[in-house]
Amino acid sequence: MRSRNRNRALAAVGLVLASTLLAACSSSGTASSTSAAGCTVNTLLVANATGAQSTNGVAAFAAAKAATKYVNDNGGVNGCTLALTTVDDGSDYTKTLPLMQAAMATTTFANVSVNDYGTASAEPYLTRQKILSISSNGTAAIADPKTNPYYFDTSNPDATVSKYVTQYALSQGTKKLAVVADNSTTGASAIAAIKATAEAGGGDVVASVQVDATTVNMTPAVQQLSSSGADGIIISLYGQPAGFFIRDLKASGWNVQRYGSVSLGATNLPALLPVEDYQGIVVAGATAGTAPSLNGVADMQAQIKSTGGDPNTSVISLSSNYAAIIFLANAINGTKSTDGPTLAKYLEDHGTDKIPENPLAATTGYSATNHQMTAPGEISSSTEGPLDANGQLPRLAILNP
Repeated sequence: MRSRNRNRALAAVGLVLASTLLAACSSSGTASSTSAAGCTVNTLLVANATGAQSTNGVAAFAAAKAATKYVNDNGGVNGCTLALTTVDDGSDYTKTLPLMQAAMATTTFANVSVNDYGTASAEPYLTRQKILSISSNGTAAIADPKTNPYYFDTSNPDATVSKYVTQYALSQGTKKLAVVADNSTTGASAIAAIKATAEAGGGDVVASVQVDATTVNMTPAVQQLSSSGADGIIISLYGQPAGFFIRDLKASGWNVQRYGSVSLGATNLPALLPVEDYQGIVVAGATAGTAPSLNGVADMQAQIKSTGGDPNTSVISLSSNYAAIIFLANAINGTKSTDGPTLAKYLEDHGTDKIPENPLAATTGYSATNHQMTAPGEISSSTEGPLDANGQLPRLAILNP
């Protein structure tokens, strides 16, 4: 790590009130006192480590593992060990909720992260159980505090980032837009935001298509969009579907301006396509994926490397999942509790506090009315192309300074 003083400071926080160490011991995640010997606080991560969107889950597990080790190496959570349990839903989001519930039936968790398209099905249950859920998803509706008061998102809200990339497209003279997104609530929110922003800026969404995450042949979608007369396309797809669409778009010969929202920005395109297929796409997304590195990105990458993970694969996904563990530890140490409502209130009240090991931004940006990752300086633009040695793209501009 860059600073030994920083590590000492975090360790000191972790050792506060060692005589009243906490572990999650009730079905609702409420804290109770325990002894210093062998106390454990559990956190669960459900993600798609295999299947069509596996790059997301692989990054999620690697980042969470590294962040958990970092927390434990620096005093744990109030002196207790933070224990991470991971569950792979195989990119089958009908299984996300039952797999999560099966894990929760045997272990009490202070936090349950669901970091893929299964989040929408899992959160109502977690809300009823009053369990904290610091997760990476990006759907604004899920992160509405009125609906899910214990849910906090570490991924850029797709709807917000879609506004930025649409504004950029309009500024470049692209007025007739086509949009492709996945057939989830995340995709629907992106399309809605793009339409509203385009209309407000004098443009128009002339065609939009939502595709299933398992789709391999994107030619029909490309043909439908290309026949609309659009002079630009915004791609809001993640993982393999994004690669398939870009591949078939290039093969179609449709010469159109290409833009990408947060889902595309978080996709590890070098693992899917030759660089010439996607070079030049302007994307908006997390600043963590752009160079030069800011905040705690370099420290995070060193920690991931030390625990056997790939620190350069999908830096944005790594950052959002690493941050979830850091935020959890910070909240438990700050409250001396593992109770869901207590932790949620702390996150809301301390959204302007600086967290040195946060790779996303200086702060979380959370508040009583905002549970989305929109902290100042957290969203940037970049142009797709070869990644640098740290797995990042050159930053064009910070969009929310």
